Amino acid sequence: MQAWPGTSATGGSLIEIKARIFVVLAILLVAPRAFAQLSPGPLSAAHAKLDDDASCNQCHSSGKKVDQPKCLQCHTPLAKRLEAGLGLHASFGGQPCAACHVEHVGVKARLIRWPGGAPEKLDHAKAGWPLEGKHAGVACATCHDQKTPSGTVTFLGKKTVCASCHKDPHEGKFGANCQSCHNQIDFKRVNEVAIDHAKTAFPLTGKHQAVACKACHGEPPRWKGIEFASCSSCHTDPHKGRFQGTCESCHTTASWTRVRGFAAKHPLLSLANGHARVACRTCHDKGNEKPPSRGSECVSCHQQVHEAASSPAPEAAQAD
Repeated sequence: MQAWPGTSATGGSLIEIKARIFVVLAILLVAPRAFAQLSPGPLSAAHAKLDDDASCNQCHSSGKKVDQPKCLQCHTPLAKRLEAGLGLHASFGGQPCAACHVEHVGVKARLIRWPGGAPEKLDHAKAGWPLEGKHAGVACATCHDQKTPSGTVTFLGKKTVCASCHKDPHEGKFGANCQSCHNQIDFKRVNEVAIDHAKTAFPLTGKHQAVACKACHGEPPRWKGIEFASCSSCHTDPHKGRFQGTCESCHTTASWTRVRGFAAKHPLLSLANGHARVACRTCHDKGNEKPPSRGSECVSCHQQVHEAASSPAPEAAQAD
């Protein structure tokens, strides 16, 4: 069939064909920009895997900006804490996620819009753990160093027990309740009354129980490296090494002045027979640790009954 002049073989005029071509070109040029207007902007790195047309419904529902239940379908650890009423998110009373978590602002943008403007300005008491004493000046990242399985930083699930951040120098000997002895103002200061010395390497018995802590630990106190291998670590030896054996062989912590098993070890003079019934102070008039002022000869205490001096011992005679 022959076309009319000024028309194409398909029946359209050249002008119409050119118009159609122009429209198609315009659509091709405008379409990418029109598509770009469907998304407010690129997602953050944490949600980058959802940044395509097919994934919009994983976060959004028809007619809604963000469908909050869908957030919790992915963030299941947070959902469990909200259900249990734990942590910072539970204290916000059902506020929408978008109130603090902003998306479509770029791959490198932070997902969190912190209450107060910065992490360190957050009222940490709302997280169930008020920062007091020395904790108040600790940088957030010092404690919050956890990461999700995907490698992103998370603030969830940080334990509040002391051992989750601090190494236990007692290696569990005093239990897990550190606050029974320590406070957050000065970790090195302790509640001395609460210390169970029976669990240490040196249980306190007898007179030791009444000794002030600073008498052994000093002021300010030093709790480690206290020497206690022997009595002489704290006590001076009044006998100046004259007696063999340990202090415990004669003394107990029940009383420093009362002794046991000493008669057989008495120097210079045997305490057998009649001497065994004599009180120590009868001879030791200047104290038990000092020799008698009258001397240690028999005549020092006993009246001389012999009118003439006794003959010297054979050994002494030979020496003369």
